[in-house]
Amino acid sequence: RKYAQFRAEVSSTRLIQHINFIKLIGFCCEGDERLLVYEHMVNGSLDAHLFQSKATILNWTTRYNLAIGVARGLSYLHHSCNECIIHCDIKPENILLDVSFAPKIADFGMAAFVGRNFSRVLTTFRGTVGYLAPEWISGVAITPKVDVYSFGMILLKILSGRRNSHKVHTDDNSDQVVFFSLCKPLASFMKEMSGVW
Repeated sequence: RKYAQFRAEVSSTRLIQHINFIKLIGFCCEGDERLLVYEHMVNGSLDAHLFQSKATILNWTTRYNLAIGVARGLSYLHHSCNECIIHCDIKPENILLDVSFAPKIADFGMAAFVGRNFSRVLTTFRGTVGYLAPEWISGVAITPKVDVYSFGMILLKILSGRRNSHKVHTDDNSDQVVFFSLCKPLASFMKEMSGVW
């Protein structure tokens, strides 16, 4: 499985040439060792800037540009590549920021090439809890819309500055994911900010 993820990441990142995707500089595959070398992203991940107390506070112009950059990257992935590619793991941790805070989509280990006519069907469950589209659970055909759903979850985080879920350890030694209601705080926040934009 790890070798397949490695191959998928090398294949997909090699084919993608877009300003909003991280550039693969090189890779090594010797024996059991796998190594990917990417361009350095000085400002780390979007996740770090949204949720860490010591991170740079992102102003509204930067947040807007981040959202537009990720949307353009996904549009390229879904509509402009030779084959339609579904990333399958869009989340703030996989959006890296360059020196000017331009977003670069990274981590193509779960990516799937589905072709323009969606002739290849995804059957293996992929992604991260909190960003998974309902299609993954309901068993319907997986399309690029799963990435769009994940992007929507990221937009909520960019606007609200809050996580959408957290894990809770239960009495029966299992973990549950609890989703927060972001709508009410977000509506209040947007009402406050209406005069700012």
